[in-house]
Amino acid sequence: APDESAKLATLVRPSVTMVLNHYCAELKFFDVPGFSLSGKVYPFCLTSVGTGFFISEDGLLATNGHIVKNLPKSALYYGISSKKLDPLLTDFLGVYFSQINKRELTSDEIKQKVNEAHTNKEVLYQVGGLIADLNQKNILKFQNETNEYYLQIGNDAAEITTTGVKEGPGVIKAKLVDMDYQEPNEKTGFTSSDVA
Repeated sequence: APDESAKLATLVRPSVTMVLNHYCAELKFFDVPGFSLSGKVYPFCLTSVGTGFFISEDGLLATNGHIVKNLPKSALYYGISSKKLDPLLTDFLGVYFSQINKRELTSDEIKQKVNEAHTNKEVLYQVGGLIADLNQKNILKFQNETNEYYLQIGNDAAEITTTGVKEGPGVIKAKLVDMDYQEPNEKTGFTSSDVA
């Protein structure tokens, strides 16, 4: 007898597709008197990938909310760990270690600190946490956030470039209709369903 799971996989495979979210934003330091990074802006882009499945013949697709929405803390960590936010990391570590050492660091010393952060995940997460605190205190804010959505409907892999996702015969642009996904509350946890 044929394997029932193989039959099921064959039946649902055409309805499952790759979902890509190309997210761009800017992080801006608000004006704080005496703060050397006041007003500086750091643009960056990230592309996240997940799966979804078609739920209607007219092209409606269901996926997870975390695929189509970038929460601030996650965007910061992915931006820092992927080196997309290295200009921010460089400036932040320069100010941070200059205050600790009570002197201005040279550009070579700052580069070394950035390299050390990238080679030690624990240090990178600690620095990311410090930067996330600045966001929570409204000193560093997200602005000009955009999302572009794509579906990989063919067998050819989607091409992710520095400017986004390349459309082609097997990769089409999509539109977000609705979602239920919010940042978890520190006390009560998730209050949304993670559905899009």
